[in-house]
Amino acid sequence: MYLAVIAFGSNDNAKSNLVKGLKTLAQKVRILALSPVYENPAIGHHTSPPYLNGACLIETNLPPLKLYEQVLRPTEDELGRIRAKSGKAKCSIDLDLVLYEQEILQLPKLQLPAPDILRYAYVAVPLSFLVPDWIHPLTQETMAQIGNRFSQEKASFYHHTEVNAAIASEIFTPTSSTRQPLYWQKLPLNKRSGSQVFETLFLHPQDKIHKIATLLESPGNSNSSQLARYSICAGSPRVINGQPQVWTPAVGDILPFLRRLLDSAHHNTSLPAIVPPELPFSGGWLGWLGYDLATEIEQLPEYKADPLPFPIAYWYEPDSFAVLDHQQQILWLAASDSPQLEVMEKRLEKAAQKIEDPRLNLCSTHPVTPIFQMNQQEYIAAVQKAKKYIQAGDIFQANLSLRFEAHTVFDSWSIYRALQKINPSPFASYWQTPWGAMISCSPERLIQRTGQQVQTRPIAGTRARGVTPTEDEQLAEELIANIKERAEHIMLVDLERNDLGRVCQWGTVKVDELLTIERYSHVMHLVSNVVGTLHPNSDTVDLIRGVFPGGTITGCPKVRCMEIIEELEPVKRNLFYGSCGYLDWRGNLDLNILIRTLLYSDLKDCSGAIVWGQVGAGIVADSDPEKEWYESLHKAQAQLNALNLAEIFYHSTF
Repeated sequence: MYLAVIAFGSNDNAKSNLVKGLKTLAQKVRILALSPVYENPAIGHHTSPPYLNGACLIETNLPPLKLYEQVLRPTEDELGRIRAKSGKAKCSIDLDLVLYEQEILQLPKLQLPAPDILRYAYVAVPLSFLVPDWIHPLTQETMAQIGNRFSQEKASFYHHTEVNAAIASEIFTPTSSTRQPLYWQKLPLNKRSGSQVFETLFLHPQDKIHKIATLLESPGNSNSSQLARYSICAGSPRVINGQPQVWTPAVGDILPFLRRLLDSAHHNTSLPAIVPPELPFSGGWLGWLGYDLATEIEQLPEYKADPLPFPIAYWYEPDSFAVLDHQQQILWLAASDSPQLEVMEKRLEKAAQKIEDPRLNLCSTHPVTPIFQMNQQEYIAAVQKAKKYIQAGDIFQANLSLRFEAHTVFDSWSIYRALQKINPSPFASYWQTPWGAMISCSPERLIQRTGQQVQTRPIAGTRARGVTPTEDEQLAEELIANIKERAEHIMLVDLERNDLGRVCQWGTVKVDELLTIERYSHVMHLVSNVVGTLHPNSDTVDLIRGVFPGGTITGCPKVRCMEIIEELEPVKRNLFYGSCGYLDWRGNLDLNILIRTLLYSDLKDCSGAIVWGQVGAGIVADSDPEKEWYESLHKAQAQLNALNLAEIFYHSTF
């Protein structure tokens, strides 16, 4: 069997034709994955209706020319495609073979790889999400790198989420998993950090093509031992029946996809006797859900473009992983086969002794100058508009965020190490992906499920740490006593209680921590914890739907705030303020909120990378717009410090 990529499109303005066309194609070949479906202007024909374009990954036993002649062209004809030299032909469905493994073919009827990949955004952008790590055999670039060339054109595309959902419901059905049991090994942790184990086992800093690896790191020394007890790190995706287990479902099919994923693994819930049942991750999937998943959950307006190269949803099943129990000082290794497990053990044995982290020197020879998506005047105007909505009674509070970008010459792993050194957090994470890296030092949990017990942990209210213990305690007391901070915090706790109440058993939702202080290296937060028992008729996907996105990064009431955010912020949030974490075979999950997060993408000319960040401020009736501007700059600078200090870690290793 061979893998191929089919680009599809329609210009007769009938969305149902794409659904019918892909359903017909699925009867002839096996469709493995689907890209986002975009609307874009008809190329070269200003009088024609807009095109709907996307791509799908298929499995076939036919060689390229036979696939083209015996499957694609007949399918087009069946669905009434009319070809005309004038360029005004009706195109109910257009199916083009654009990639076939790594084959290069030059025939009058068929060229591989298709030249359109390098010419047109409507082909390149869907491919960058569908097969990001596939290599163009002529240019030796990945599809993700090629797609990044067209970021400006992508910004004008409209993503038809309802078409994606309709196609997915017709061509994808849950199938039972063929996974074999994992092999496990228990080792002493020996005071290793998550970063040390990850760097030893899974980090591939020189691998620019197949760089998929993940670290979910807790510092292991937090004042909240349960929050910081475990770290998880993992390597490349598992391959089942020749197919890497990596998915980027489009908005409209993200939650149905997660349900299919869980349904496919319902029997993979047993663990070997040596593995304790309380281990948070025993096999399953690692991934993220961008903020813009909200448009699948609620009927929200979509005014703004999304210029970032990262997919809104990304999940993969790791072939091997490690779970660190910092409390018990145990390292659990898991792999899909015994030889791989032995390789992991040998790597740990051969790993050099830990080199002490360098002392942080606040001087940098590479200072970073950020560019903000809004200037001071524009941001102040947006805050004033948000206050008008509050005064009119539309909302009580809104989180208004500010995107920034900067250039760096340092690698993403050095930036992560710097950020985690500056601000160790219980929900930190580092993601190597084909599109770039995601670097996060989030302190906030969105939702956790363990069995039928669920909890969310909202953070609202921040102060800088004191210079002395006495000053630190005074600042904490002032934060707790501040009437404005308490009112905002309790309002958001009520919002989270309401969200959990949608999916939990009646009477089980409780606040077991209220207005407590959680201290970090540079700041302290006002934190509460809300718990409940999941209703028997609700599952993990229902839980995500009920709480996503977090109320602390939208405002209250949530839906109206999200409508206002879409109106006032200049670009879509993409991954920022979404969530990342794990989804266990047993249905357990733990997701953070992506605050204090950076997105990193290499520049094609090898001159460094672009880093994006996003910072937010809670706007209330008496907010001072100018102070909110400077508070946002201050928050941005805290993240930019990691770029300034990455130089210290650039040449060091553990």
